[in-house]
Amino acid sequence: MRACCLQEVRDTLVFAADLGASSILLVVGKVTNEATENHEQVRTRSSEGIRAALPDAARLGVRILVENVKNGFCSDAEPLRVYIDAFASPWVGAFFDIGNHDRFGGAAHWIRVRGSRIA
Repeated sequence: MRACCLQEVRDTLVFAADLGASSILLVVGKVTNEATENHEQVRTRSSEGIRAALPDAARLGVRILVENVKNGFCSDAEPLRVYIDAFASPWVGAFFDIGNHDRFGGAAHWIRVRGSRIA
């Protein structure tokens, strides 16, 4: 399943580049079960996939922008900032839909913490 998802990200990067887009949106996973789909497992698995796709993103000039909409992953701004910064890559950033963050401490808080990571 993860190999299939990685291939879809790679295909989407190519498609975005073909269209002249500068980025793609990626919801990295869903925290659904403390034993099998917890925050740490989603972080580890999604990080591996994104790292595998980074050479494609760089070659194509298309950024991977992470979003956390109702998926239970990084429902606070600081952990998401740490997650994005761990890639240490200009090809990974944050997608920010202002309307999705009122329930998580308000949009202003998220904007301040994410800062220049928002694309």
